[in-house]
Amino acid sequence: MSKLASLTGKQMVKKIRNANLASAFVGVLLWVFGVVVILAAVANVRNNHDYASAILMMLVGAALLIGGGALFIAKLVILKDVANCKVFRKYGSPDELAAEISEAAFNNLIDSKQVLVSDRFLLAMNNFESFMPYESVRLLYKKEHRTNGILDGIFLVAWDEYGDSFDYPFKVGKRNAAVFENACNEIANRCTNARFGYNAENLKYAKSLRREI
Repeated sequence: MSKLASLTGKQMVKKIRNANLASAFVGVLLWVFGVVVILAAVANVRNNHDYASAILMMLVGAALLIGGGALFIAKLVILKDVANCKVFRKYGSPDELAAEISEAAFNNLIDSKQVLVSDRFLLAMNNFESFMPYESVRLLYKKEHRTNGILDGIFLVAWDEYGDSFDYPFKVGKRNAAVFENACNEIANRCTNARFGYNAENLKYAKSLRREI
C-alpha cells in the first residue's frame, strides 16, 4: 500500500507501458511458434505423408499466428500513446487517477493486498488498467479457476459501461472466504447500476447499456 500512497501519473504510465510491452512480446512468441508449427506440418507431409496430423498442426499454427498477431497489434496500439490509453480516456488523466488511488491507498475496505476496494472505485493492484469507478460497473460475478480439479484461483469479474471487463483476484481457502464475501458485499452495495451473477439475462442487461468513450 505504501507504494500506492506515493503513486504518480508517470509511474502509472510506466507500469502500464511495461505490462503491455510484456504482452506484446508474448504475442510475438505466439506468432513465431505458430510459424514453427506450420513449418513442422509441411515437413511432416513431405517426410511422412501424414496429412491428418499435418492438417491439425496447420490449424493450431494458424490459430497461434492469428492470436499472436492480434495480441501484438492490440498492445502496439496502446504502446504508441500510453498516456492516452483507454483507462485514462474513460476516467481521467494519469495524474488524476494516481491522485485518487494514492488518497485511497490506506483506506482499503477489505483485508487484501491484491485488490483495492475504496469508497469510490475498484482496482487490481497489479493492473492499473483495471481501475473502475463503481458508477461505471454494470455486471459483477464470481469466477473460479481449477487445475486438475483443484481450486487454485477465485476472481471477482467486473464489466464496465464501456464493455470492458477485468478479473480481480482473491486468495483461496476457508480463511480467505470471508474476505471475498466482504468484498462482494462492499462492492455490490456501491454499484447501484450493476447486476450480480453470470447469466444470459444479466449479460444482456450489461451489453444493452454499453456506450462508447
